[in-house]
Amino acid sequence: MAEEEEKGFMSVGGVYGNENALKLRIETDPLLDKIEEFLTGQHTVYTNDGKGNMLVQKVPFGVPLVNKIGCQQIMQLCSQIINQHLVQGNLTKDEINMLMKDVKMDLAWELFVNHKEWGVEPRNRKHITRTIEKTVRVFLSRCKDNKERESYAQTMRMHETSHIAQEKKGFSLFGNKNNRNSVEY
Repeated sequence: MAEEEEKGFMSVGGVYGNENALKLRIETDPLLDKIEEFLTGQHTVYTNDGKGNMLVQKVPFGVPLVNKIGCQQIMQLCSQIINQHLVQGNLTKDEINMLMKDVKMDLAWELFVNHKEWGVEPRNRKHITRTIEKTVRVFLSRCKDNKERESYAQTMRMHETSHIAQEKKGFSLFGNKNNRNSVEY
């Protein structure tokens, strides 16, 4: 068991899979971070302070499209759609299209009504709406017809096969081939 944990493997009912692979598949924070970077015109940079400590810095890479209040409000709207629960959903094409229409209409309306308070230039409203709409559409495509959850099984099988192959390498039925006390027939 300690060896499995050391390799990043977990065992559930004898099935091995890489927890990190599944986490990576359903983790939505990186996508939300990219939307926030787009809105704020800042990129997150990770550096080392020379003493082994990691520093996280926000570095400007463009012009902010919204102020802090606008960013917070838009991110709240996005996180209601882009989340770990929804990505595991089972949506039809019609349901995705209806959800996309709602997202686009809600975001466009909020930008129209709040553009002054949120510091949004009128010429940027369409750009913000379309960019976020495309991101959400690609994200929601993962939910179509339960394909995301079905692909989890494939990921688990891939890692199970990989783990079993690693175990067999260098081992005989009665122990490690390199062990003098093992018996081979």
